[in-house]
Amino acid sequence: MPVIFQLFEDAEAAPLHGLLDAEGFTRQSETLVLTRGATQVPGPAATRAIPAVELTPEPSEDWLRVWWQVDGRGGDEAMAIAREVLLGCPSVYALVRDNDGRPAAVGRLALPAGTNLGGLYCMATLPETRRRGFASAILGSLLQAGNHRGVTGFWLLVTAANHGAQELYAKAGFEEAGRYLYRQERPRRAPAGC
Repeated sequence: MPVIFQLFEDAEAAPLHGLLDAEGFTRQSETLVLTRGATQVPGPAATRAIPAVELTPEPSEDWLRVWWQVDGRGGDEAMAIAREVLLGCPSVYALVRDNDGRPAAVGRLALPAGTNLGGLYCMATLPETRRRGFASAILGSLLQAGNHRGVTGFWLLVTAANHGAQELYAKAGFEEAGRYLYRQERPRRAPAGC
């Protein structure tokens, strides 16, 4: 297995990045950490007629299916493990259906105990339902749910390559607070036997 580091891109980590560059470690999956206060900017409003967003304290089968179709890595066993990880923190799960009643997009607001912060995760829209305002409806509903629960600030993670999602989050008042990436050791050839 290769050695992998998760490092922030800041002055404090610069010397370690220099060492890893010299050792040939690759740079992968640059991720932005975005934050916003609870009341600084209202959530994005849906511009089209969007069915009501369903909010639940646990992920429904429809919620899991949409999220897994977009972000899943593995079969049913892996999805069952992922579900248990999701349930490890109190959360609000949001699902919106298209006008025909089919699940279209999902998101999750994690509410860690002992803090007034909320983390937005698992934002996923099925490819055939994108650019219809579903992600905006999910995001707005989760921000409102957080406000109703006394959340004072929100955070989320988005890959640097996902410009569409970054635009959505910027419209909702999120700003970059940091970024990190993974540094992976280049694969080495196994020693040859005699």
